[in-house]
Amino acid sequence: MLFADEVNVLLAGPELLHTGEPLRILGLAMVVTSCSHILRFAIMTLHRQSDMLRVDMLAAVVALLAYVTMIPFFSYKGVAWSTLAAELVILIGLGILLASSLNLM
Repeated sequence: MLFADEVNVLLAGPELLHTGEPLRILGLAMVVTSCSHILRFAIMTLHRQSDMLRVDMLAAVVALLAYVTMIPFFSYKGVAWSTLAAELVILIGLGILLASSLNLM
């Protein structure tokens, strides 16, 4: 997001001028999530929903650990980075699941 700082100022006022970095990180997380959704639909067609649930549970554990460790040190930036990390775990896990389902691994 090129204008993340300006968007935050427009929506919440000038006291949030320097909060654009988390918004940019969450923008990346949104792209990763969109890619994950494409993989989810492909995995559903292969009837591997239970394996997909395992990937989601792993991502939930990673997210919880990341939030607990990152928030005390990095505040709202830690939340953004933790969210991105959890979404990357989902994307990688679903990619591995789909590749193994299609015998590509």
